[in-house]
Amino acid sequence: MDRGSVSRLLVGLQGKDAKRAQAEIFRRYYPELVSEIRHRTRAVFTRAADEEDIAASAMMVLFDGAAKEKFPRLEDRRT
Repeated sequence: MDRGSVSRLLVGLQGKDAKRAQAEIFRRYYPELVSEIRHRTRAVFTRAADEEDIAASAMMVLFDGAAKEKFPRLEDRRT
């Protein structure tokens, strides 16, 4: 699997290497997602786990939706 292409990873979520694609997406984007959530919600939450819970939930929605083919145009993010 090409680790340099986000588009290929997204398409990979629907293929036989879905677990590898999930792991790579999680590795790349989970810390940044947690940081962004923390920044946007700093006045709302008092526990760090809240941001992590939201980020993990967002990742699971992406992975589950891709597995169920809810995102038919993952191969072309430009359109």
